[in-house]
Amino acid sequence: MQQRCESRVKAIIPVKVWLAGSAVRTLLAYTLDISRHGARLEGLSEPFEAGDTLVVQHGPFRAHFRVCWSGKGRHGFAVGVASMNPERDIWGLQLPPPPMDMEARPAEGSRQ
Repeated sequence: MQQRCESRVKAIIPVKVWLAGSAVRTLLAYTLDISRHGARLEGLSEPFEAGDTLVVQHGPFRAHFRVCWSGKGRHGFAVGVASMNPERDIWGLQLPPPPMDMEARPAEGSRQ
């Protein structure tokens, strides 16, 4: 399992979710935590599978997310999603800046 490269912020935000390419069934859910690159959603009435592409909408803003994991939450189904457009902010919240790029750090033992 891939480890997150940035911390998430606890935030309960109501969202609408549907499978990309099929707006036939829109589900209501909410975030438990968010970051610039992903979120954890809960309260879904149906499960999704890892690899599914979802559209997540908060107010008038929407973006595509890829399901990284899926399981049973405390209230319905839960998913961890990664943004497919991380430059697109649908949350409208002040999030911490991204961590320093690993490539920008000097290698251990190297001199500057």
